[in-house]
Amino acid sequence: MTTSPATPLAIELTASTILLRHSDGIWQAGLIHHERLGAVVPAGGHVEPGEGVLAAAMREVAEETGLRALPVPAPATPAPPGLLHPLVAALPWWTAEMPAASDHHTSQRHLHIDHLYLALVSPTTGTGTPAEHQLEWFSRSQINADPQVSPDTRAVALHVLSWLNDVPGSAATDPLLLAGHLHARAQKPL
Repeated sequence: MTTSPATPLAIELTASTILLRHSDGIWQAGLIHHERLGAVVPAGGHVEPGEGVLAAAMREVAEETGLRALPVPAPATPAPPGLLHPLVAALPWWTAEMPAASDHHTSQRHLHIDHLYLALVSPTTGTGTPAEHQLEWFSRSQINADPQVSPDTRAVALHVLSWLNDVPGSAATDPLLLAGHLHARAQKPL
């Protein structure tokens, strides 16, 4: 008996962002209540045609939360001499493959290649447009206690917040300063 090879899944690029802020002496992660998914997740969505991944991440934050965000750059390897193509300005912290059910982009099962960013936000940085989803700010204990936080979101947000334990609140307004603290912490075991 012969078997036919599995039909390859369509691949779609997506971008998600865990928002960060320092409030009342603690670091918090900003996540959205996504009604269709029935879960608390980072703001995010599909990369549109002609759009870069970082631009998509920041657009999704603005659409879904009504806020503007400042990306916190992930560690990057210096470009080799002679590289002719421009590098991406702010790399994602992680890239993950996630199986996805049919959605408004694709009518069948497919694969999301999700680019996960970190970004700073201030409540005073509104876009002037209404948010598509409810944004909630979570401490580490609140992330652990809320059963609606998706398992992947819980793991990543707790990891990032653990990196921020000793980072001063002064880094909350400067993405490059915060990136320096996070880069150093990311090199140490938890």
